[in-house]
Amino acid sequence: MNAKLEQNDQEIQSLVTVFNQIRPWSAILKEIEAQVPLNVQVGSIVQTDSEVTIAGYALNYDDLNDFLLTLQSSPLLDAEKTVIKTASLQDFPIETENTPENLEIEFPQGVKYTITTAISDRPSSELLQDFARSGAAGLVNRIRTLENKGVLKP
Repeated sequence: MNAKLEQNDQEIQSLVTVFNQIRPWSAILKEIEAQVPLNVQVGSIVQTDSEVTIAGYALNYDDLNDFLLTLQSSPLLDAEKTVIKTASLQDFPIETENTPENLEIEFPQGVKYTITTAISDRPSSELLQDFARSGAAGLVNRIRTLENKGVLKP
């Protein structure tokens, strides 16, 4: 009987560990969106196994640096792994249609950037307020239920 109880406890703790490691992408994307300054455009966000790459254009290097600092301050991201990989002054990617051939257009320049980051490895139970703010209600409800049942310690 004791062996059966021990096995059940181990299975419950395994399940709790899984919930505590879940990182809802909707919350991560909303968090990144909330950090984007006015003069920064995000063109793409790509996730690999251990890294998230954000690419786009900023009006200038100061705006790009502000974006980096706000990303580093996010509790959902790993500040030490949030770095600018590339940054170079380039023409903004402006599409022109139906322009006369002899018309000269001077395109404004901006900073084309790539930032890499990683999702924080803090347990989800420590980030409940941040997930709730980012709209990850399902995960928040599951973790709170586990806490209320006494399976997960707050």
